[in-house]
Amino acid sequence: MSLALVHTTIAPIPVFAAESNKQFSEETVITTENVYDVLSYLDIDENNLEVNQEASYATVTVGELKEAIDSAKKYQKEVEKDSTINIEDISSSPQSTRATYSKTLSSDLVVGSATITFNAVGYYSGKHWTNASASNASVDSDFVIYTYKLSGQSNKTTCTSSCITLKCSGNLDTYVGVGNVGIVKITSQTYSSKTNFYASSYL
Repeated sequence: MSLALVHTTIAPIPVFAAESNKQFSEETVITTENVYDVLSYLDIDENNLEVNQEASYATVTVGELKEAIDSAKKYQKEVEKDSTINIEDISSSPQSTRATYSKTLSSDLVVGSATITFNAVGYYSGKHWTNASASNASVDSDFVIYTYKLSGQSNKTTCTSSCITLKCSGNLDTYVGVGNVGIVKITSQTYSSKTNFYASSYL
């Protein structure tokens, strides 16, 4: 039997300004000329803006950007609890004539509207693990409003004859398109997961 533990903590980016030199209505169109003033108005660090980066969806007005920020904050609240990782054995294939085989081990962590997938390859002979590859993580989402990126990743794989363990942690950063300017990071939250693949269950 495998053990999968997940812990998520929230580290939101401030999004509303206490003071601003300029005021904007919700109908104000975001342009290259006013984008930095708009970010300052919403208390978003201008360094979070990545210009000339395309997004599948872009906010056009200040009101739309505020709405996207509010929606992203709601998704964060949904993951302030432990979650269960779904473990899937994707493949099994021979590696050599010495009866050594491999299994691609994968686990998913759902965080709001995004899914982080962790992968590693386990090598085995008979009923025992013999080695494991380095693990990696990727993020995907069907929610077109946001673009997700992983940062500060730490993906580690350990192997004994009886168990392969994947330990993964990092930050899930949420971006939204801003007019025709680029994308801006509006939230960031940490994630960590530990998944045990026991030989007794998978071999």
